[in-house]
Amino acid sequence: MKKIISVLALCLFAACSSSSTSSNNLTVYGAGSSEEAAGSISVREMAITRDDLTPVGSPTVINMTLYGFYISPNTDCSDAVLVGGDGETAVEKDFAGNPVLFETEVDEGSYPCVIMVLSDVIGFVPDDDAVTAWPGVCDADTEESFDIYRTDSGEVTPWVDLEGNDVTATGTFEAPGADVVTVFASTDPDAVIAATGANEFQVGELATELVVPGQTTFYFDASNGILGDGRCAIENATVGFR
Repeated sequence: MKKIISVLALCLFAACSSSSTSSNNLTVYGAGSSEEAAGSISVREMAITRDDLTPVGSPTVINMTLYGFYISPNTDCSDAVLVGGDGETAVEKDFAGNPVLFETEVDEGSYPCVIMVLSDVIGFVPDDDAVTAWPGVCDADTEESFDIYRTDSGEVTPWVDLEGNDVTATGTFEAPGADVVTVFASTDPDAVIAATGANEFQVGELATELVVPGQTTFYFDASNGILGDGRCAIENATVGFR
């Protein structure tokens, strides 16, 4: 029997790493693997799980559309400052290629909150293992897509944007619909939820503050997370910062 569970529960995050540089530079990378990051916790569950099916195969391409990266000096993510992108223009990055997402000069210091604004529809190409496991459903020559915040996700509390306004979900598991969503990560997730009214599944926990100058990596690890039940989709993924 199919059971709808939480969509991309972005509530568990890894530590941000930092390194000393000669300027107040902040570089944000993207990655398709968590690489056993210190502080990384568990697996995010998304889409539809089947008691009788096990996800098989990994993405060779992970295309995510980004709009902006913000940092805040406060644990509740207030007074956030845009430090990457312009918050409105869509930029697509293949996380499997470990791209530089954002690079900028930022005031030196420690920041207990980071925020990503991105599209909730993520594209991926399945590997040969997925194609073999799910013949006729997964195709290594076809980019699939899945929706992390949908009308059938089963969530009660709407996700919110940077101003605390509700974001109406569109799309379903079968027919994804693109929405611009905000993902918060703080050393005190409860403070973010209390201040913004955010859904717990869009708020993650930072194990340590982001330090500038330095760098961090936002990863989306869907290793062995592909399920071919009706359509080729990602069931399991680990998402966070390291």
